[in-house]
Amino acid sequence: MNEDLLQVKQILRKSPDDPRILRAAGRCYLSEGEYKRARDYYLQAEAFAPDYLPGIILEYEKAINRNEKDIGIRLSLASFKLSLGETDACVLELEEALEIDPKSVEVYNVLGRIYIKQERIDEVIELLERSVAYGVRDVALTEILANAYVEKGRLREAIKFYEELLSFQPGDKRTLRVLGELYSRIEEYNRAADFFQAMFSDDPEVAREVIQQLQGLLKKVEGNIYIREILANVYMRSLKPEAAVDKLSEVLRLDPAKLQEVIPKFKNILKSYPDHPEATLAMAAALRIKGSFSEAVEAYYYL
Repeated sequence: MNEDLLQVKQILRKSPDDPRILRAAGRCYLSEGEYKRARDYYLQAEAFAPDYLPGIILEYEKAINRNEKDIGIRLSLASFKLSLGETDACVLELEEALEIDPKSVEVYNVLGRIYIKQERIDEVIELLERSVAYGVRDVALTEILANAYVEKGRLREAIKFYEELLSFQPGDKRTLRVLGELYSRIEEYNRAADFFQAMFSDDPEVAREVIQQLQGLLKKVEGNIYIREILANVYMRSLKPEAAVDKLSEVLRLDPAKLQEVIPKFKNILKSYPDHPEATLAMAAALRIKGSFSEAVEAYYYL
């Protein structure tokens, strides 16, 4: 820390509201490379003395001329202008920063969020596609781009980026939920069911939501066997054996060829709930259809 900054800090303790000293602190921190603190002190100085604004901008520009490739200074100036409500000027600074460093994650993030706030969705997509072209990979950027595609109704492209987002954050329930909803919107209901199933956890609220989402999918494709099988599995994991038995029985009614797959599932339910009458009855009926009469009789006798 240089002597000028030490001296300024000592004076600030005595006169914390002196705009001249606040501006001097901003200038010292700028030269030290502490750009966020420089911005904060400059903002305080401008708040007490608005006529300082041209001089502060000039000090930033001098720092930029000394360090043209230092993106941090430009970000600090852009943030300073944005805090003063000068959004267009901020955007220009950020666009210039990208010309110097087209791989700056922070610049893409800030500029993307400003575009979204201004509802400039086409510019958001153009900006972030540019980041992808430069090989920039970042969770926040990917999410911004995915949201922008959703806004424009480009659902398949949105799905691509949400799936990429999931690779950054495996198991993230929010991303899984969005993917389930997007696949439902493009009428790929089995894929939607996969993502809703992946959301499932021991949290009762999440379990309830997953069941509601899967039930909603079944209303759209009433004869769907795959979703019924997933729903039966979720019911079982949610300690709802009666509902699981009902769904498995529906699977058999819709597709008798599923017999060999469904019987072991009934048996698994009975392992956890050995005295469960509905599961026993359903398994006995399935065994009878299969032709395993002795096993069926044994199940009926036990029942």
